[in-house]
Amino acid sequence: MKNNTIYLIPTGGLGNRIRFLGSIFAQSGIKDKNIVVINFVTNMFPAKLDEVFDIELENCSIINIRVPSEKLVILLLRLFCCLSLLTFRKVAKYATRKYSKRNIVLAGHNRMTGYKIKFINPKRRSGACIKMEHYNSVHIRRSDNKRAIENNSLETFYEFIKQSNLPVFLATDDQNLKLKISQLYPIKVFTLDTNLSRASKQNLIDAVDEIHLLSQSVLFLGSTGSSFSTLVYEIRGDYE
Repeated sequence: MKNNTIYLIPTGGLGNRIRFLGSIFAQSGIKDKNIVVINFVTNMFPAKLDEVFDIELENCSIINIRVPSEKLVILLLRLFCCLSLLTFRKVAKYATRKYSKRNIVLAGHNRMTGYKIKFINPKRRSGACIKMEHYNSVHIRRSDNKRAIENNSLETFYEFIKQSNLPVFLATDDQNLKLKISQLYPIKVFTLDTNLSRASKQNLIDAVDEIHLLSQSVLFLGSTGSSFSTLVYEIRGDYE
């Protein structure tokens, strides 16, 4: 009897999980499957999946499992798949993939191909963000992302803000940089009043709100090497 259930296991942070699920949900044959999303609740993603955003597929259910180490669980899952001879493959590109013979899909770094996840509206949002219709935006990834730091000059972002003829929404994971830019451009730059740590559900929802605001801006400048910025480009349709 043909197994009509697919188990999806998103990994990594917020951007990678959304990109992974979006890529899978864009497949034409996915609506004929029973979908079970297994979401590991970790320090990197400290929330249940359905607490952060809605998945608008009737045939999809979500199982949230809190684990101490995502890497360890994935390693054990790989071993389980090999021992039980279940179909397993780490997927890199979804546009050319078919899932009719696969019942476990594990991945984290992938492109969206058309499906846009509906974001949950956070309980709190700044009044400026609600009322402002025309603005530009930047996402400056620093913190522990060495690739983003090496490939993105701060001068490029400063110049973008300086040349902008519209207000600029700033999203960054560097609190000191956020304060510095806000002080340099107190009238032009606006931000969300958030805790930059991703260690709680509310902070994760704040990050989803930032993605929404960045994707709705007139112009957007993101950070090369950041899945967060890449996700915004993909939602906007700017990604190549």
